[in-house]
Amino acid sequence: MKNKIVSGMLCFALILPLPLFGQTAGNKTDTTIPKQKLTIEWKHLEKDGITCVRCSNTGKTLLQVIEEMKKTCKKQQIEIEFKETKLAADRIKESNEILMNGIPIEKILSNAQVFESDCPSCSSITGQSNCCRGIKIEEKKYEEIPEEMIWKSACKLLKCELLGKKND
Repeated sequence: MKNKIVSGMLCFALILPLPLFGQTAGNKTDTTIPKQKLTIEWKHLEKDGITCVRCSNTGKTLLQVIEEMKKTCKKQQIEIEFKETKLAADRIKESNEILMNGIPIEKILSNAQVFESDCPSCSSITGQSNCCRGIKIEEKKYEEIPEEMIWKSACKLLKCELLGKKND
């Protein structure tokens, strides 16, 4: 125990060693991995139950990746949550967007940018000419978000090397 005078008062501080990560106070190794959560949100235009082709293909790919992630990540104590946000035509600029823990994947990936291109499928749904969002990495444009981009975003965000096998 150490004594210290602070502003005329005598203070006592009991200094105890704190356990390091992976240890408990009894010096036994704690093998539990801290639990992480990954919330994946997919935003897309939907009118009368119909989604554009581009967004629909992104959604199918995303759902397949999420199923793989749930199996792969379970052992690493990573909980995967999926949220689907159906957008009205007045929010079409957000359509075909994937967020991970609230962050758009193009912000997670250092060399990605959003671009817009004409989308005849959305145009037929809304009855007016529309552009949809896609992601450009270097000079390659993706109107539908590919599996590798989804995995890479999750791995980078979670700093998880085990998921990295999907990045190769």
